Amino acid sequence: MSLEKTYPATVRTHPTMPSRRALLATCASTGASAVLAGCSDLRGGSEPDVDAAWPQRGRDGTRTGTRSSGPAPPLTDAWTYDGDAGFGGIDCSPVLADGRVYLAYTADRSDERAAVVDAIDAATGERRWSTTAATTAEPIQRTHAYADSLAVAGDAVLLQTATGLVALEVEDGSERWHVDNVGDGQLGSTPVHPGVGDGVVFAGYYRHGRSESRPLIYAIDLEEGAERFRFEIDWDERLVYAPAVRDGVVYAAVAGGGVKAIDAADGTERWSERLPVYGVPAVTGESVFVGVDGDPSGVVALSTDTGERRWSRTDGSESTVPFGVAVADGTVYYAAMDRLVARDAATGERRWTTGGQGSERIFYGAPVVGGDYLYGTGSSLFAADRATGELQWQGPDGWTVGSPALADDLLYVSLEHGTLAALSECRTELFGRCLR
Repeated sequence: MSLEKTYPATVRTHPTMPSRRALLATCASTGASAVLAGCSDLRGGSEPDVDAAWPQRGRDGTRTGTRSSGPAPPLTDAWTYDGDAGFGGIDCSPVLADGRVYLAYTADRSDERAAVVDAIDAATGERRWSTTAATTAEPIQRTHAYADSLAVAGDAVLLQTATGLVALEVEDGSERWHVDNVGDGQLGSTPVHPGVGDGVVFAGYYRHGRSESRPLIYAIDLEEGAERFRFEIDWDERLVYAPAVRDGVVYAAVAGGGVKAIDAADGTERWSERLPVYGVPAVTGESVFVGVDGDPSGVVALSTDTGERRWSRTDGSESTVPFGVAVADGTVYYAAMDRLVARDAATGERRWTTGGQGSERIFYGAPVVGGDYLYGTGSSLFAADRATGELQWQGPDGWTVGSPALADDLLYVSLEHGTLAALSECRTELFGRCLR
């Protein structure tokens, strides 16, 4: 597969701020000790620490979305990357591995649309390579060139496209293998990130439309793209969300149907539990957490051993089904449209709620945890104190539902089609403006 290197990307670093030279000149002309201290920090500025891994939406196979540290709010742009997104496409959850962050978007090319993947230097925002993962004809309504599905597994980048699941080489973006799990290419917009465990990739059959889909989960060899086994779902419901994988077990949520636990080695079923799930599972400790539909909607905790319901909680009449959760230090965090919610992971008891009752803040994407803070997406990017739920920072308005990726010093988020922002904490302020 040829690499697409003819479309220049734009990197913008603090576009609204004065130059570093001008700021240092300003510092040199003032005698205020506090300001000089800040200027000293500027002179000793260091590269951000991006030696971190966030290779899947939800960070790893458990999809708990948690790191021990992250940038403290308020946040400011470190750099912004603009891809060649002539069409844009659906929101993408970026992923991070080995000093690179990866982004997918749709490029509009004459009568075709291309699913493009870019590899970007995580510290500087410079493009390392760009490739076309798949091309499709002008799509019909509600059909897309790719799904929100990026993942890095070993030395491969995975993306679910309208022509199938594609594995690309991390070094240059060349194609390793392509597996048709879509049929004639009618792909919906639901995030369907593949699960990965012990060199095997787990993904559903993703042809758009319930009557056209097949109740299947594939196990695919990461190196060769060969099929290891198929697991057939014995329910009428067929759409499989992004599965969670831990300790040799695949936890698959089937939209409207329930959760199935599958042996990752041979594809045998360990247990199944019927319930109206509409979200991605996360697994930690002895529980699987997943959003459920109802009146009202909420979250259920299932036993990892048996599928038995440990607890079930709802969130009020205006809430929506949480599409994903974050789990850290015995607490489950999730977005329910007009509110953020934190619950005790063992009992389901509510610890705090932010928003609700006509709140103008709209929380939608699966949140992530970095140290003391919870970061979420929706009508804008948010940062909250995860102990209390108090909002600490809110970015400019701009709808995004992709889940962020997190390093120690930077937060990566797809803010609009084909645009990736790297945000850092504001360490120095001068005259009310963030310098770095």
